[in-house]
Amino acid sequence: MKHWMIYLIIVLSLVVTGELPFQAHDVGTLRPVEVVLAQMEHGKIFLSTDTGDKGTGNTWQEALDDMKERAPGSIFLGTAGFLLIENLEILPEIMKQNLFNPSCGVCYVEDPVDLTDAGAYLRAHEPEANLRLLRTGEVELPQLRVEDGGYRLDP
Repeated sequence: MKHWMIYLIIVLSLVVTGELPFQAHDVGTLRPVEVVLAQMEHGKIFLSTDTGDKGTGNTWQEALDDMKERAPGSIFLGTAGFLLIENLEILPEIMKQNLFNPSCGVCYVEDPVDLTDAGAYLRAHEPEANLRLLRTGEVELPQLRVEDGGYRLDP
């Protein structure tokens, strides 16, 4: 009985002092992302989102920081449902990231895609591959193709 009282006191003191173990955000400035495109060209990483936000850098963190700095609000990658990869060299770096939900679907793309349209297609035809399964090696990376003005998901 004493233990729960101690926990209650600790929680109440954290709430009162504002020292909670998470970062608060103004909901009005959040930019929830559904689709992220990660590209790598000549050693540079390029990130784009379906919200129109973009970032560039020599490392994943630099590209992410650049995108956050240029965005008109707080980019929230935890809502991303799909991650599109244009260059497979970037995949090992993505596997290390904890920014995305482990159930985020992942696809390889070669052709230029409209991220909003690709997101609508992928919601209807969800890829089997997600970050969790890719990290364990249980699935192969599917390819999202642009075909006759539409999309096709190839395993």
